[in-house]
Amino acid sequence: MINTLRMDFRRLFKTRGFYLACLWALGIMAIMATASWFLADEFAREAGGLAGLSGGQMVAEARKLFNVSRFASFFMGAPSFMHLFLVVFAAGYISRDHQSGYFKNLLALPGAREKWLVGKQAAALAAGALFYGVVILGSVVVTLLFGNTPRIDVPQLAAFFGLHLSADLALFALLTLATALFQTRTAAVMVGMVFAFNMQALIYLLIDQIGFLPFDLSEYGMVGLAGRLDIFTFGQAQPDLLSSMMMGRGGFSNMAPTTPGQLLPVSLGLWAVLTFLSWITLRYRDYRG
Repeated sequence: MINTLRMDFRRLFKTRGFYLACLWALGIMAIMATASWFLADEFAREAGGLAGLSGGQMVAEARKLFNVSRFASFFMGAPSFMHLFLVVFAAGYISRDHQSGYFKNLLALPGAREKWLVGKQAAALAAGALFYGVVILGSVVVTLLFGNTPRIDVPQLAAFFGLHLSADLALFALLTLATALFQTRTAAVMVGMVFAFNMQALIYLLIDQIGFLPFDLSEYGMVGLAGRLDIFTFGQAQPDLLSSMMMGRGGFSNMAPTTPGQLLPVSLGLWAVLTFLSWITLRYRDYRG
């Protein structure tokens, strides 16, 4: 098992898709940071809480309000982008052994399928942690460019991104199932993109409108729950009026913030079910390579 993990981690750092995902994320962050720089002018004037200051002083004070946690939360406010980048990379990474025919070499080895399943999910999870590390680093850089001193609340950021990682873990399990079932990279990418973009929320909404279930299924949509995570739920720092307005103006959600007790049972439950189905599929699905 250790050798399998070493091999998967070694391949991870040689995969160009991982670095491209990080670059795309930094590009989106740069666009959002530029927009927030100019929007600070409008929101500072709307806030009205900085009485006695000139227009230029209000804008300067508004920009001082942003720190690493606020920027990280701002960038993750549209989580479909960040989860999508991870899913597209992971789909290619997980399905590559099937695509190249390497997986066929493992069939004669006892326990090789289980090791493959564990290794791929572990490597993808490590990639997710590194990816969010890049997001935090980007938030530090933006904070510096705004002329502020970066203050990193480690417990707050760890809890916030750890919950996002739990959703990613379930998505990685979905990718291993799609790869084992369809055995093609295209199918794995398409399945991952559909769920990362939360397109299934339309089906949930339709079911809720019909009233087929005694509860609202949309309240248990994993990606939707992840999108409503609020970083200020964790740690001591609280959002001020101006930054709250900016986060709200982003229009990410008017619903109550998601709590760990809401997201974790869904994400970890889906991960367990999807991983079990992947294991069953790997054991009994004929390999076409």
